[in-house]
Amino acid sequence: MQLELAKIIERDLLSRDFLKNNNISKKEMQRILTESKWMNDLAEINLRLKITCGQIIEGVSPILNAIGSEPEMGWNQYIVDSTIRQLFPDGGCIEENKDRKLCKKIVLQAIRTILENPYFTIHNQEEIISFLSPLEYEECSGKSEYEKLMKYWNRNYINEFMLVYGEQTHFNIIGHISGVHKISVHIGRQLKRLGVPLDMALMSGASIGHDIGKFGCKETESARIPYLHYYYTDVFFKRYHMPVTGHIATNHSTWDLELENLSAESLVLIYADFRVKSNRDSKGEEHINYYTLKESFDVILNKLDNVDEAKKKRYEKVYSKIKDFEDYMIGIGVNVDLSSKDSIIPEKKFEPLMTSQEAIKRIKDLSIEHNISLMKIFNDEIEFGDLLEAARSEKQWKQIRGYLNIFYEYSTYMTQKQKMMTMNYLYELLMHREGDIRRLAAELMGSIIVHFDEEFRKELPEGVNNTGNDYSSGELCDEYFNKIVFPGHKITENHKRWIGYTLKIVVNAMLLRVGHEEKKRYLDIILKYFDSRKIDNATAFILLDSLLYLPLSICSDEQKEQLLEFCVSLIYREPEEIKIGILRVLEYFVRSFDDKLLHEETKQQIKICVDAVGTQYISSIYLKNRILNMLGHDDEELDYYWNTLYGIDESTSDIFLENLKVGTPWVVKAVNIEYLIDRLRMGRREEKLHIATHLSNLLKVSERVTVRHTAGVGLTYVIGLLSLDQRNEIVIELTKGLEIGEYQFSKYIPEYLGQVALFLHPNELDELITQLSRLLESRNDRIGSVTLNTIGILLCKYSVYKDR
Repeated sequence: MQLELAKIIERDLLSRDFLKNNNISKKEMQRILTESKWMNDLAEINLRLKITCGQIIEGVSPILNAIGSEPEMGWNQYIVDSTIRQLFPDGGCIEENKDRKLCKKIVLQAIRTILENPYFTIHNQEEIISFLSPLEYEECSGKSEYEKLMKYWNRNYINEFMLVYGEQTHFNIIGHISGVHKISVHIGRQLKRLGVPLDMALMSGASIGHDIGKFGCKETESARIPYLHYYYTDVFFKRYHMPVTGHIATNHSTWDLELENLSAESLVLIYADFRVKSNRDSKGEEHINYYTLKESFDVILNKLDNVDEAKKKRYEKVYSKIKDFEDYMIGIGVNVDLSSKDSIIPEKKFEPLMTSQEAIKRIKDLSIEHNISLMKIFNDEIEFGDLLEAARSEKQWKQIRGYLNIFYEYSTYMTQKQKMMTMNYLYELLMHREGDIRRLAAELMGSIIVHFDEEFRKELPEGVNNTGNDYSSGELCDEYFNKIVFPGHKITENHKRWIGYTLKIVVNAMLLRVGHEEKKRYLDIILKYFDSRKIDNATAFILLDSLLYLPLSICSDEQKEQLLEFCVSLIYREPEEIKIGILRVLEYFVRSFDDKLLHEETKQQIKICVDAVGTQYISSIYLKNRILNMLGHDDEELDYYWNTLYGIDESTSDIFLENLKVGTPWVVKAVNIEYLIDRLRMGRREEKLHIATHLSNLLKVSERVTVRHTAGVGLTYVIGLLSLDQRNEIVIELTKGLEIGEYQFSKYIPEYLGQVALFLHPNELDELITQLSRLLESRNDRIGSVTLNTIGILLCKYSVYKDR
């Protein structure tokens, strides 16, 4: 038998593939094998027992000694250290020459030969990792990455290396990986058979590589391996260009279940990893065990570091999520018991016959099912491109909003390439005729920009800042700001304005989602666009409008001066909207700082700007009065403005007329609404019902979305000043607005009707609810949609009603 084993090993060492991969001729290898007389040492191995890697190394040591000298650390440790440095070159250097590399490959090939021969058994052979058959991954989108992983795994003898590593260190990593892969494949095959959209290649590859990062941890990091190996796993897969597999493999922690959106491959991997645990026997040997979900939960709680009540509750939360996934699998027929490959026949129950708990479980199952099918798209570049094309060709506003909700919900899971593809689509939507579609697209653009960099959620090794990105969020921000501010000559003037008006939404969405330091970084990018003086009037107003969303409190003195100079450069332009825009910026500027923090030179500069603006509209007079009042000017200087605004009773009727004219700039209407609300705050409440009615009309019929929202916010203040019967009158008028049937007009009403309705007497509120119930029965889907939205707002805000 020993002679037969030697002959088999010799055959494999002289094979064409081995000789080619190690750049050695057959003649030279035959000479080494003949002169070393190694077969005698191999004969000492007792083949009736399980062969260890150490025995194999001893058996082929004459070959190794004939090639080169043994390292001081010994061949066993050398194989371990050199392979780890090969996996993770950044971990340091190890003395390795051509001869030692050949010796290492001879040892690993000898181990492989024994593993592949059915007549011989090697220690821990049952824990060797087996890849899928070509038939199983042939149709998978992850096929190319899987084949790349297999090629690397086999060419570099990773299975054999891990067997040596286990004997040398007594850490059975290969046993754990093999166990996780076994459960993953067992469940994955059943899910695939049951029609669940799951990529077997991605799932198998991620399972095999999920703990490869443990070999990358340095000696100084040995105590933090459970926390740091995710980072090194990510490094490995990125280095060898397997990003999709790497993303799944890196995010296999149970804490990743706290993320809202995970693919089927990720869920299976987390589930399998949760069930495979190890323990040590009295001799210190590590043994791999397969537990049920409940048993694993108890084992983990006993092993966790510093388990306090908060950490226990957090773990219970993620356990409940993985339990929901297991229940879902069992419910569709998956057998989670490893002892059987047969699927189970699930019990089907019609929804009307379900108990409340069964109904809740069914809802959970539906949400998991929906999430899995959608995440499958995000794991496939072609399918994701098809999704974008489907969204791009959609004409119905409801469907477009649905696509936008999907992109918003799942944007955190997108790769950088997918985010850039989505940004192109969203930019096109900035020219959509529906204002709320443009606003939603702009808000999502801001969110994607600030979350564009691939954030690494796991603990990072000391001295590592991030995983690196070829294209940063700052570059993406600059690219799309340039497209929004300067759309290009191929776009019509009307579309240019639509695009430009979304600038403030993008800015606001970005700055609301980042911390103090990040705000400064984005502010530097944004302020570049306030240097240009050679811009047309439309662009000038767009920049003025967006300036109101910049956090002036974190601007440097130079940046504040830059913004003021920008306003001064526009002060003599003719359009009224620019003049009002300048006054709004100056009012925002003064309001943002304490009077003592403003330099006298700055105050004087603001005063010059205020005096230079014409007073064609009451809104400009109102803004001038506010600015000068906040700057501390005395009563004589304010007399003109005060008398104009608060001494002329006809001013409100003029404003009502201005606001209803189509030709009045929307910014003037917005300021007019602020003035009307300010009159009420000043105590001039004799026209409160007229103002409320006027705001109600604007909310229903204004062509500008900004004016509608400004009127709605103002109405939520005015309604509290009215008597109960007046409130009821306003609510009735708004409710009639739901019956318009034209969604582009009625869709803004629910947000504010739901709030003002909660100022009614309980009897009138009951009448409103009865009226809403009747509207729900309408055959017009648009009426039913806005009615449901109104009921949703009522429910969300209802907690404040009892206090009133």
